[in-house]
Amino acid sequence: MLKPSSFCRFCAMILVFAAISLSAAAYDAKIVATQDSEYFLPGQRVTFKLDLPEAVIYNSNFSCNWALFIKSQNGQSLRLPTPSATTKEFDVYLPRSGSYEVRCSYRFSSQHTSFSKNITRSFEVKFHDATIVATPEAAAYSPGETITFSVSPGDHGADAREYFSWQIVTRTGTRIPWQTVKKSNARTCSFTIPQLGEYQVYCSYRILHGGAYSHNQILSRKFNSERILAGAITYRRIGREHTGTPQTGENLLLSVVDLAELQKIIIPGVVNEERRTPVEPDSVRIWNWQAESGSFDERRAFEKPLPAWSKIWEAPHKPGWYDVECGVDVYGDGTLAATFTRAIEVVRKAEPPALSNIEILAPSPITGTFSPRPTVLFSQLFVAETSRHDKHAIYIWEASAGTIDSDGRTAAWAHSCSRDACPESVIITCSLVSSGRTLAKGHGKFALRPPTRRATGASEQAEPVSSAASDTTNLEPSPRRKNRPSRH
Repeated sequence: MLKPSSFCRFCAMILVFAAISLSAAAYDAKIVATQDSEYFLPGQRVTFKLDLPEAVIYNSNFSCNWALFIKSQNGQSLRLPTPSATTKEFDVYLPRSGSYEVRCSYRFSSQHTSFSKNITRSFEVKFHDATIVATPEAAAYSPGETITFSVSPGDHGADAREYFSWQIVTRTGTRIPWQTVKKSNARTCSFTIPQLGEYQVYCSYRILHGGAYSHNQILSRKFNSERILAGAITYRRIGREHTGTPQTGENLLLSVVDLAELQKIIIPGVVNEERRTPVEPDSVRIWNWQAESGSFDERRAFEKPLPAWSKIWEAPHKPGWYDVECGVDVYGDGTLAATFTRAIEVVRKAEPPALSNIEILAPSPITGTFSPRPTVLFSQLFVAETSRHDKHAIYIWEASAGTIDSDGRTAAWAHSCSRDACPESVIITCSLVSSGRTLAKGHGKFALRPPTRRATGASEQAEPVSSAASDTTNLEPSPRRKNRPSRH
């Protein structure tokens, strides 16, 4: 159990520690608002206080003195009259827009510690930033189009009244003075563009709050009335079918098509249409092609120079989406110009399909007949068989000697020669081709046997053919085809 003297010393130590803690907290104090914000509105009532512990603020030894200042146009700080400047909390009314500063001088003294400090806080009083809004929104407008201008709404309070004063000016050239074409005091301002040129809209925007103008701002916005050029970029795959997605490293033929000058004719309640006047590509002065990646082929193509509105573009060697664009200036002075962009997807180049085999069916050897002696005539009908099918593919037949007439999968071959100058064999080649690509291919070597005497109607007996007469496995029909009749 503590003695009375020890207990007194212990309480004194606690008070000293508390005083030191309060002193440290006091030096970290700042001014806060009950509804804090980056800025406040004109006519708003705000309560400021110190973020000190309540044990300090409501102590009988604590005192503070508040003051509110506003900066004038020349930068001087003017003190505003405020009631209850010595209370723990500072309740003020913010009458108008401007830069404000609230100051607080506070003091705390006790038996063991004493401190005082002056702190300030600066803040802005303003309405939400107002801007001019156009309906419809566009980068440029064409003659005859109607635009409605308004001021973006803001939270000004129930008793605030807004006043507007609109003025629209224009000029048709940089050396021509501005001319006023429209005035209005309404909440919104509608304007129909009479002609091409540069325009600027002004609005004197004022807010009456509490019997005085608490906000006065001059808003402005520029817009142009230009000739609008429309068009699009198309592409075509070179050497392949037009359809399908381009592949890496592939050449594409880019072209600008559907060039036209647009003019919007809008008369409220009467006319609302868009006129298109075609522009001949040959009349365009400037074409400027650019690509995000890949390269343009500057060489002549298709045995003649490409027109300026077309370009050969080699796709990048990495899959992805790429933008190509073409800047078009019809007259070369910017009065009718536009930049067209096209996003093109490039996929990884597909491996070519494996080449299928074609089996050429015909008997071997092929026996000739005299027509007349000593001329020998050989003729044979060949048939191609393959597992590859394509309704757009065509069969191409070739022969190492003689002539061959094809009809799809079949071909009629004929060759005439002297009895002593006939070749020992003929090589027949057949290819299945689609869109410039060979899908299947096969060939066969067939022995030729001249007749030993004039044919009397019956076919002469063919001599045995040595193994050297054929160098492919598909020269002879398969066992299931040996019983088929010969196709002559």
